[in-house]
Amino acid sequence: MDHSPPTHDTEADYPSPARGHYAQLVIATIALFMAMSIQAISLLIEPIKRDLHLTDVQVGLAQMTTFYVAYGLLATPMGMLVDRLARVRMLIGAAVLLVVALALIALSRQLWLFAAAKAMMGVANAIVYPAPMSLIADYVAPKKRAVALISYPVGQTLGQVVALMVGGLGYSALTRLAAVDPNALFGLHPWRVIPLSFAILGLVLVPMLFAMREPTRMETSHAHAAAGASIATSFRSLWAHRAFLLPLFAGMTFLGGLSSAVHLWIPAALMRLHGLEPGDFAMPLGVITLVASLGSFI
Repeated sequence: MDHSPPTHDTEADYPSPARGHYAQLVIATIALFMAMSIQAISLLIEPIKRDLHLTDVQVGLAQMTTFYVAYGLLATPMGMLVDRLARVRMLIGAAVLLVVALALIALSRQLWLFAAAKAMMGVANAIVYPAPMSLIADYVAPKKRAVALISYPVGQTLGQVVALMVGGLGYSALTRLAAVDPNALFGLHPWRVIPLSFAILGLVLVPMLFAMREPTRMETSHAHAAAGASIATSFRSLWAHRAFLLPLFAGMTFLGGLSSAVHLWIPAALMRLHGLEPGDFAMPLGVITLVASLGSFI
């Protein structure tokens, strides 16, 4: 007797196209907001450094190391939880965590609080990547899934571009406003207004997620189809493929660190070496980022 789980290959087995399109919209929006938040903080790292009186080493540790340590340690466990828990609820938790982290960054006066907030963003990112991929697999039939999966990277690309343009131009405008009227920003440094505004904007994600229903899991492996598949079983399965996974993780870690370093220090280099402000290079850097990212999709 065949005990393998049934397959669902027809569109009739999946949620309606309207629900699928709404899920793609929400997922693209989450990806956009996550990327926008990360990129905006990197864009403003030089004024953050000056305001908090940090060294370059402290900036690197607080801005990127804490983020990627949290993300790296929790990416696999969060992926396992995505296989077992309600994914929409996990995304709601990630959205709330991201909003709180942005608010803490805006209000931080000490290095430890800034670093803790960045670690919270890393935890949110560990949820935000696997959960949407799993949801799309259950919202969209296999024949149309490849196109649907583009929703996430497109949202990421647009988020990076929006952060550069809105964050850079917004920071310069706020700086000019504070120079004219020191009380216009209620005593806040101009850079703090950007993450605080993003935190308020991020609250829109919560009702959008509440409106998205958890779909039925359409495709499950035989191991997880068996009742009570344990975390230990999942780790044993990963260890069985260690010859492939360990080099893959090592390569991804190296490339992720390299990419993050470039994103972190380009704005700082433009400000230190060329005396530019974020508003001066926001538009051209945003266009370059958009063109380069779109080229990767081709």
